[in-house]
Amino acid sequence: MSVYQDHLNDEHRSAVDELVAMIREAYVNDKMIWICGNGGSAALASHMAIDLQKTSPIDPENPRIAAISLCDPAVLTAYANDDGYEFVFSKQLEVLGSAGDLLIGISASGASPNIFHAIVSAEKIGMKSYGLVGKAGDKEERPIENLTTMGVRVNSTDYGEVEGVHVCLMHAACEKLKGTA
Repeated sequence: MSVYQDHLNDEHRSAVDELVAMIREAYVNDKMIWICGNGGSAALASHMAIDLQKTSPIDPENPRIAAISLCDPAVLTAYANDDGYEFVFSKQLEVLGSAGDLLIGISASGASPNIFHAIVSAEKIGMKSYGLVGKAGDKEERPIENLTTMGVRVNSTDYGEVEGVHVCLMHAACEKLKGTA
């Protein structure tokens, strides 16, 4: 077990396995992985896309995973200006996404409107979605969790704790993908 998995509970370790399976499926089928989040979760989305692209080989003959963060500031502000911030990710997916692609939506609150709309758009396109969410409470307070194909919730309202677990989940998944966990 890796140092990252040491910080996860059994539910989270199971979620890592689900996420790895979804990433492998996208990879095997030559599909894209799109990742989005806000604030610290946007940084994690970019971090995860880089780790998947550069450091998580599945096949030694073709070691790269096609993963892109939807968190480019120029693109975000263009869509926010014209369409509203709640649509900054969904509008990108409508242009770039394809059936069978995977969307990983990261929301420490579990209620980010732009992540919610991204998942709705992904579903319309025929994409699968995985949610990394936080915040304990009623499911109605976390609409993202109700939409995703699969996902994991961190039972905390403390954004630092949620983001810390999300980082461990992401690194544990990348380690499993490259066969070091």
